[in-house]
Amino acid sequence: MKKILFVTNKLVTGGMEVALLQTVKLLKSYNFDITVAIANQGGDLLEDFKEICTIKDLSIQYSRAYVNKTSLINNIKKFQLFSAARNFCILFRDGFLSYFSKKKKIAQRMLDDPIEYDIAISYATPYTSYVPYVVEKIKAKQKIAWVQLDVASYLSNIDMSDFEKCYFRLDTIVCDSKPSRESFISRHPSLAEKTIVIHNPIDVEKIHEKSQKTIDVTRTEKEILICSVGRLNYIKGFDMAISAHKLLKDRGYYLKWMLCGSGDEINNLKIDIQNNGLVNEFILLGNQKNPYKYINAADIYVQPSRTESYCL
Repeated sequence: MKKILFVTNKLVTGGMEVALLQTVKLLKSYNFDITVAIANQGGDLLEDFKEICTIKDLSIQYSRAYVNKTSLINNIKKFQLFSAARNFCILFRDGFLSYFSKKKKIAQRMLDDPIEYDIAISYATPYTSYVPYVVEKIKAKQKIAWVQLDVASYLSNIDMSDFEKCYFRLDTIVCDSKPSRESFISRHPSLAEKTIVIHNPIDVEKIHEKSQKTIDVTRTEKEILICSVGRLNYIKGFDMAISAHKLLKDRGYYLKWMLCGSGDEINNLKIDIQNNGLVNEFILLGNQKNPYKYINAADIYVQPSRTESYCL
């Protein structure tokens, strides 16, 4: 039985993670032995993954390897002086390194995986420490990076050419769409021959089944019901959705806008909602394992992303 390893960040409800779950389910149907290694614990999809594959928890060693100002401050607060001194030295040294070199150092501080796999896949944003981790710390007959975003616009102000050293050591780079591949190649033209397209698998029957469930959001007869789904960060553009809602409200439209998702921008979005007088009309629903029922119930679905790779 062939062994496949996916290395990713965290198993939260997000487009990339849902796509990974569907990919693992599909591969399991072909009787592969699947392991998913996660750098951070938790996530509301963790139990779904545990039902179909082996979970390898890298969180302890990753937290030691990934040193930032927050971890240094926490060490000081807890009087962990040895760890604080170690982290200070790492931060000072890494401050002189390039973006790629910092990510490579994180990977190098992690342990080698003792298991040999047939295929090892870095399944995350393309400029993380998981790429050099798969290249240097995993034994595998084939090594792959799976790209799930618009690379050309991601961290576009940083020189990523050094990452090509890692990518040349991979067998294949998978992109989730033709535009995603074109975006990747525009930034890394020398890697064009290694780069292919594999669309994310979608369980249509399961999505249709979930979409028939009843939602817990009510509206008046006058209100147009709108739904958006995505991680709450700047790229997804939900601040623009709030501005659009306010503009339409001022023009006399009655709307109720449902937003499924969580993320770093949640507090800023709450402030925007408050400042625009939309507290009872722009509803933050948090992470939803079943966003399809809200999409199905809505009159309009809006994806206000500033950039997307290939929206599920």
